[in-house]
Amino acid sequence: RVLRRLSVATAVSPVAAEAVGRFVKARVVPNGLDTARYRPAGQKVPGRVVFVGRDDSRKGLDVLLQAWPLVRTAVPTASLRVVGAFRHSGPEGVAFLGRVDEAAKLRELAEAEALCAPNLGGESFGLILAEGMASGCAVVASDLPAFRHVAGTCARLTPVGDADALARALQAVLSDRAENSRLS
Repeated sequence: RVLRRLSVATAVSPVAAEAVGRFVKARVVPNGLDTARYRPAGQKVPGRVVFVGRDDSRKGLDVLLQAWPLVRTAVPTASLRVVGAFRHSGPEGVAFLGRVDEAAKLRELAEAEALCAPNLGGESFGLILAEGMASGCAVVASDLPAFRHVAGTCARLTPVGDADALARALQAVLSDRAENSRLS
């Protein structure tokens, strides 16, 4: 009864619209982003990758941590900054920052060469990809429908849950200046 009273239903992506499609026809209105807040202010830190997300299994942090030693083998100076999650230890070259304020998140995005979003599913939009792109990061992410919709060809998409493919994609964007430049 409530749905019949709606004048207009909106969804942030075709993926989200599909989720409610059996109940109501939704108009797609993507999430907005004030891109001026995300412009890189200074130099990118060579080899820096940032992950932004909770320590929730569907965010794929464990897949990234499994891939990280392979990344470091190919790019020994690579560093990973984990924003939003905290663990007491991890592979070499990983710093867990835990929860940070918005200013710190923006600073981490501005300094990173690449943003990694190894999510395993359940995403309806992929706002973090938009934030990474607005920050001038090369984006490496799981090939989820919502991420494909947001990033199109502006990201390196890898099979969901495939740590080896994720490592190869990160190695490529950190080692190949042309690929990094194309994606950032």
